[in-house]
Amino acid sequence: MDALSQLPLECLRHILRILAQDNKQGTLAALLSVNKYFASVTLPFLYNTPFHQTSYAASKLDVENNGQTLPTATLLTKTLLSQLANLADLPKAVLMAYSLDTTSRDGRDNDNDNSSPSPLPPSLSRLEYLQHIRHLDVDHPLEGGDGWYCGPGMDFSDELCTYIQQDEFAALHRLDHIAPDELLNFPRKSTLIRCLWVVLRREVSWALARPILKQLQSLAIPLSSLNRYAGVVDRLGSLEHIRFFLDEIYISRYSDEVFLRNRLARFDQAMSMMLQFVKDHVRLFKGNLKSIDFSFDLTQSSKSPYPLEIQRKILQLLPPLHKPTQLAPSNWAQFALHPFSTDLGSVVKVSRLDPPGPWYDIFCQNPELLQKCRSLETLALTSLGQGSFNWSVQEKKNAMRSFGCGNTTMTATTTTTAATVLGDPSHGQGAAEQSGWEDHGLVPLSDVRFLEGSITPFTDEIDDVITAFGQTLQRIYIETSDTHPPRSFLIGQGWVDPLVLTHIEVKAKYNRLLVAADLYMRLPSLISIDLWDETFEYQCQDILASSCQPGHLAKVEVLRLQGWPALTFHLATLKSTTQLRRLQLSTRQESNNCFIAPVDELNQVQCSDTDQDDSVDGGEGGFVAGDSYNLPRRRLPHWSWDWHLPHLRDLYLTGEVAYRFEFRMLQECPALVYFILGIQTAQGDHKRVISRKDLFIPNNNNSSSSSSIAGLGLDPSGPSQRIVAPTLAMLSMKGAWVMEDDELLAEFLTGMFPNLMSLSEVGGWCGETIGGLIKVVQKPDMQDPGRVFVPVFAF
Repeated sequence: MDALSQLPLECLRHILRILAQDNKQGTLAALLSVNKYFASVTLPFLYNTPFHQTSYAASKLDVENNGQTLPTATLLTKTLLSQLANLADLPKAVLMAYSLDTTSRDGRDNDNDNSSPSPLPPSLSRLEYLQHIRHLDVDHPLEGGDGWYCGPGMDFSDELCTYIQQDEFAALHRLDHIAPDELLNFPRKSTLIRCLWVVLRREVSWALARPILKQLQSLAIPLSSLNRYAGVVDRLGSLEHIRFFLDEIYISRYSDEVFLRNRLARFDQAMSMMLQFVKDHVRLFKGNLKSIDFSFDLTQSSKSPYPLEIQRKILQLLPPLHKPTQLAPSNWAQFALHPFSTDLGSVVKVSRLDPPGPWYDIFCQNPELLQKCRSLETLALTSLGQGSFNWSVQEKKNAMRSFGCGNTTMTATTTTTAATVLGDPSHGQGAAEQSGWEDHGLVPLSDVRFLEGSITPFTDEIDDVITAFGQTLQRIYIETSDTHPPRSFLIGQGWVDPLVLTHIEVKAKYNRLLVAADLYMRLPSLISIDLWDETFEYQCQDILASSCQPGHLAKVEVLRLQGWPALTFHLATLKSTTQLRRLQLSTRQESNNCFIAPVDELNQVQCSDTDQDDSVDGGEGGFVAGDSYNLPRRRLPHWSWDWHLPHLRDLYLTGEVAYRFEFRMLQECPALVYFILGIQTAQGDHKRVISRKDLFIPNNNNSSSSSSIAGLGLDPSGPSQRIVAPTLAMLSMKGAWVMEDDELLAEFLTGMFPNLMSLSEVGGWCGETIGGLIKVVQKPDMQDPGRVFVPVFAF
């Protein structure tokens, strides 16, 4: 006997339980082949919920069966159906779709029949699978159809395609329930394939459920066959959860008035039957049924067709949710009927707490309900109004006070001290009796998604969440509502240091997103930053007045800023972003044009380091200058353009930062693959001259990338060093870029970008000729068939 077989039963079950929780269905299936002992212990875990979406559907394991590759869900269905006592009772459509053999005595004794091999190896084909099923929901992937009318994941034989067009199938699916105009407006084959899937789901569900009704704990019931289940409701004593599935289209834009009236009458009848079914079950097995979902085909509608009054009547028959682990659209309505008697201590996730709905009103009026969610980690909600998170701040203060932190103003020092409270409520227990957090520790909230409500605008909720959960909060998403007129929205002011925050995303839309000047200095753990608004026009002096301070973002991998956050970002921060992989600094575009302040205004605020002749002659990022404004000589911070970004792959710059761009930055980006520069404006008066100075770096710059370009045949010890972006594959330069001559164009494209594969959106370029472009393309090193240039020059 091997060592695995000697494992104590409880140890083996514990391992299998972990594998099942992690959806390791392939591993569990492999254990069936070890020996009979392993198979007998594994089967209850593998077949407890056989059609679980994240197991069979996500595993994407195909199995060879009789020369045909079948998706796992299809093979699973065939395997389970093969265990039925009398396959001949199944509709012809099911037998044909799954190639089931009805010649054997019980549908399983066909191991010696080579014409219809078992879907599993012979050694396993006699295992009893059905007896282990407790949760049955036949809803596997809809693949293999045409258009959005889809069928199950299998290839349809010509015989089956012929059958579904016959009268026998029409009666089975009740094609008379489909409006004639629907068959005319959609491909007939696609419609019939979808009808086939409705039939398969309905018939397979009933065939598998009927012999095991007494053991089922959850069940998905297609409403088109609810009368079948209503007749055996007395055998569903173990049932705790039902998912009703509306699988018939009752409302259609193609229906005439009489047809629609008949459909709506059938719909009302189905709703009444559903209500009566639940009443009967509750009467027979009071307290057993715990939850109900109301599902429907998304191809019918994006809005639930179930009347709210019917849902309310049904859910009123159920007890309060039993220690739910999440509050979501699937159970909000049931929660709203018993909000104060529901034990929320186990809730880990609250999602889509949005209006309209009684549940949202309940939380607005009783925000302390969130305080009862002591295990809460993920929260997605529309703002509840001022003071909705005061409880969390107070808990934090009480926790710090219990640890002898006399300063309760929530400074960085005191919040760090309080971090020890989270996982150890017994620590300092003697001083913590006056607070409600001592039994379970502080709420471990780590992921928050805030949407601003139209009637509940943001007030103190965001700052309170940052203050109270600074030691656990890792992700925060904030989205403002559209307001008229637009307003300024400030983030980061007075935030207590959120030491573990890794992802922040704020979408301010047409409001102006103001970033606290020192925000980037106080977020040491950030990995991803995404801040944007729709700012278009601006004045340079306004930017200078609200620019951020240089930050330290040593862990940041993604930095996407648009609008005001991009305009006020201090580029010196890039000196610390050595892990950066994606960088976007952009402004909103209108008709594919961005806004850049007038050239003379830009020159007035240009830093002293570039107030030299080459600032207007086109060299090293020069501008084409005009008349100067008489503006105060406030200076932009110095942009060195020598930031070492060894991992940067994507660079997207538009607007002023693109207009000021200096190509020497590329020398410090040895991994850059995609590069977009955009300076196109409606007036077209912002031109950038590219001269030979832009192609080289003086040797005294001591570039840290000199070793990486030495392999390209360049001499780093020479008087100047050619700028090379060795891995750049895609270049897009929008706007008026001025080339001195054709030779410079060739040097620019082939010398700076030796592996360029695609050049696009360069319609505003000036100075080059068609002949010059042809010369570039005809160069021997440009004849690689893998190169695909898409130049759109304006001559």
